[in-house]
Amino acid sequence: MGMGYTLVCPKCGYSRNLFMGCGIMYYEVLREKTGEAKRGEHGPRLAQLFEEYPNGCIDAMNNLYYCPECRAVACESSLDFYKPKNPERDAEDVM
Repeated sequence: MGMGYTLVCPKCGYSRNLFMGCGIMYYEVLREKTGEAKRGEHGPRLAQLFEEYPNGCIDAMNNLYYCPECRAVACESSLDFYKPKNPERDAEDVM
C-alpha cells in the first residue's frame, strides 16, 4: 500500500509531497523498473546482474533518500537486486 508525506520547512515554508510505496500499482511499476534495469537504464552493474541471474528480482518500492551534504530529499525506487527463493512463482508475478 502506498503512503504519502508532506515535508514542510518551518523556517522558509517550502513544502514537498513524497509518496512512499506503490500501492496497487506495484506489479506495473515492478515490470517497468525491471525492464529499465535489464536495458541498463539504472547502470551497467544492475544490467550485468540480470544477465548473470535471469530470474533475479528487484525491489521497486519507493524509499526516502536524504543527502547529508546538501540536505536534498528524494523519493526513489530502491532497486535492490535479489535472487528469489521460488524463481518460477516470482517470474509469474512479474509477467
